Amino acid sequence: MSPVEKILDLDPCPEARAWLADQQPDLSIAEGVALCPRGEWLLWLAAKLGLQIPEAAYRPAVVRAMRYAASALRTAGFSAEAEALSGIPADAPFQTMRAVAWSAANVVRGEAAWAAARGEEAWTAVRAVALVASAAARAEAWTAEAAGWAALAMAEAEAEAGAVEHSLCADDVRSAIGVELIAALSAPH
Repeated sequence: MSPVEKILDLDPCPEARAWLADQQPDLSIAEGVALCPRGEWLLWLAAKLGLQIPEAAYRPAVVRAMRYAASALRTAGFSAEAEALSGIPADAPFQTMRAVAWSAANVVRGEAAWAAARGEEAWTAVRAVALVASAAARAEAWTAEAAGWAALAMAEAEAEAGAVEHSLCADDVRSAIGVELIAALSAPH
């Protein structure tokens, strides 16, 4: 069974399936891990394979999503909430990140009429901060599955940030667990 078939058997998300379908059938495991454009896919795969995921693999992704959410808030006119979120240190406890993100999300939701008049920018901010709060809450659980879901929430939060942000997230994950992921995929199942 090829590495691509192994991964397809694990039932990845539709976007990951589409990316895998575009790869050469003889793609090696190392090449697949190196080429994967999305860090949350790598985290999901690691969780599916039962790997222990160190905080170093997903903290940068949650922090990156938090910074994106702050930018979305700023763009939508919520400067106080943006400053609160961007003022959180990268090494802060996930509980702190979650609390500040939920607080910002509640403020923006409370401005529903304003948000409706403001358009898509405000709704992007609402989604971004809610998803960052969700990512931080899941990351607090310190489990591989929670880390994968946290990264997925992060990816949704930064969907508008584009390929560069996704690539940076993938690089963070590869540097933290790339070797272990290759070994786990290479092992007979």
